[in-house]
Amino acid sequence: MKVIDDFFKRNNFDYKIDIEYASSILLEDMKKGLESNFETASSMDMIPLWKNLPDSIPKDKKVIIIDAGGTNFRAGLVYFDKKGVPEIISFFKHPMPAIDREMTNEEFFDSIAEYLEPLRDEAEVISFCFSYAVKIFSRRRRPGY
Repeated sequence: MKVIDDFFKRNNFDYKIDIEYASSILLEDMKKGLESNFETASSMDMIPLWKNLPDSIPKDKKVIIIDAGGTNFRAGLVYFDKKGVPEIISFFKHPMPAIDREMTNEEFFDSIAEYLEPLRDEAEVISFCFSYAVKIFSRRRRPGY
């Protein structure tokens, strides 16, 4: 512990953190990030959740997990045992499609399908997290819908 304390002191880190205070600041910034004017209200882009969370933790079941971020596309398979304790069985990380060039919708989704091919028949449940800041418009505001 002394080595860590010395490192913090040398680098001017305040290593005596009030967790309750730090948590309250983080939660407040996250709430501001969900506001409509998030570009100026928060240091974090937050994405609202439009789907209800499951009523219970899966038990004795495999779940495909996907995190589509700004730089990386991560996918894996998690097994929840009979008590609901998760274990990561497999994990893959690929570049996010279209970060290096513009793609058509078909090319974008074909890339994702290719990434997910090893997991295709592994589970019936998928958990998808789109971790990329976007401005979402309702269907009524988008032409052609």
